Amino acid sequence: MSSAKNERLLNLLICLTSTRQFLSADRIRRAVVSYNQDDSPKGRQAFERMFERDKEELRELGVVIETGSHPFGDGSPGYRIAGRDSFLPDLALTPAESTVLAIATDWWRSAQFASETQGAVRKLKAGGVKVDETVNGWDPQLRGSDPAFDTLLLAATAQREVEFDYRARTSDPPVSRRRLQPWGLVSWKARWYLVGHDLNRDDTRVFRLSRIVSDVVITSDVGAFEHEDRDLRAIVGDAGFAQPLRAVIRLHDTAAPGLRRMTAGVEQPEHTGDIAIRARDAAALASIVAPYGATVEVLAPPEARAATIARLRQLAVLDSEGER
Repeated sequence: MSSAKNERLLNLLICLTSTRQFLSADRIRRAVVSYNQDDSPKGRQAFERMFERDKEELRELGVVIETGSHPFGDGSPGYRIAGRDSFLPDLALTPAESTVLAIATDWWRSAQFASETQGAVRKLKAGGVKVDETVNGWDPQLRGSDPAFDTLLLAATAQREVEFDYRARTSDPPVSRRRLQPWGLVSWKARWYLVGHDLNRDDTRVFRLSRIVSDVVITSDVGAFEHEDRDLRAIVGDAGFAQPLRAVIRLHDTAAPGLRRMTAGVEQPEHTGDIAIRARDAAALASIVAPYGATVEVLAPPEARAATIARLRQLAVLDSEGER
């Protein structure tokens, strides 16, 4: 809505609430300076159209406009707003409610709702409501600053499917198109993550928002999927989910302290010469173990062993080309 229209509606609202008598359309036209003061037939027609639209705008906002006639007038219809029936009762917030409001306002400081939350706080202050914005000196640091944040939040709230290009940490190809039913957004260790059902892989997946490299496209109507009650934070924080691949590695004449540090929390094989570590996927595991060369051997799973062999062959080709 333009500022000029806002000003006109506000002036009309003030005009209709400032009188107990019914005001004719002509008196309203002369009282509200934003209206066209042209007395020609064309000017009056323009005012009547604008006045009708403005009345509908106010009614849509919940304002009750009464219609009647002035007892000493010419019988033409008049308009007024009964003040007692058009205002909400005074608001009063408890200290706890004021604190929650301040936290919520600060939380959305850089998301798409920033202007709405700040505007709401200003209105409450103007109405005499005390809003404690200090929150005992605690300033929440979570910010939805990623470009995809706002669209994904709206899509998850409205249960709408989305598409986007995603750059995985280790994958081939590095960027792929993902189709998702978004369940929600989670802040974990100062980063934002999207949790949802990957339609291409038919499985639950977690995506870091900073790795989304395209605009997020909403591809369905509202309510395209069921929104179940899930602990999204537990999904993001689960080490097994974040690193779903468990690889068994045999050590040949090496202590491999770097690999042994990765065994914490992972079920170990019975063979004393073997260790088990977790990785995000087969490509990630290959990047981890390839520098050890022939001193380590990936035993399982098969896709991890194949990826490691392929990685070692690539390194061998690069090494031979460098000697030429």
